[in-house]
Amino acid sequence: MENDSEDTDKSSMNINAGGNVIGVNVKGNKNIIGENVNVSHTNKEIKQISINQQIISNLDNDYAKAFNKVTESLNNQLKESKDVTPEQVTEIQESLEDLAKETEGLTPNQEPPQEKKRNWKEKFKIFAKHAIKALPKTAATLALFHPLTAPFSKNIEEGLQHVVEGMQEAMK
Repeated sequence: MENDSEDTDKSSMNINAGGNVIGVNVKGNKNIIGENVNVSHTNKEIKQISINQQIISNLDNDYAKAFNKVTESLNNQLKESKDVTPEQVTEIQESLEDLAKETEGLTPNQEPPQEKKRNWKEKFKIFAKHAIKALPKTAATLALFHPLTAPFSKNIEEGLQHVVEGMQEAMK
C-alpha cells in the first residue's frame, strides 16, 4: 500500500494547529505580541509651544495676553535655536501650561490667597528653570519672562523679582 503523502505536492506544506500561535519568527524591535492588542502612537515631540485655548479662555484677559506673548516669544527663540531637544521643548510646554492652569481664578485687582501665590510662584520657577536650561543665555531669553512678571508682580509680590534677578545672574 502506498503512502498518501507521496501523492501530495512536495512544494506545499499544510499546518493545522489549534489555539493561538504567538511570537513565531518575530524579528526586529518594537514588536508587540499578544491577543486583542490595540496599538496607537502618540508623538510626544512638540515642535511649537502652545497652550490649550480652553485654558487661555478661562484666564483674565490681561493674563491671557501675557501667556500668548510668552508663547510667541518662546516659539521665535525655538525656531532660531538648534540645540533645544524635543524633550526640553516638551518640558517647557508642560510647565508653561501648568502655570497657565494655576493662573485660573486670578484677577489683576484682587490679591490671591497665600497658598495660591505660593503655588503660582513654584510653577513659575519650574517653567523658568526649563526655559533657561534649554534656551540660549541671551537678553531675548530674559525678555520673554517680562510679559508674565509684569502683570503678576503686583498680586504675586516680590517673589518674581528674586527669580528674575537669579536668572540675570545665571546668564552672566
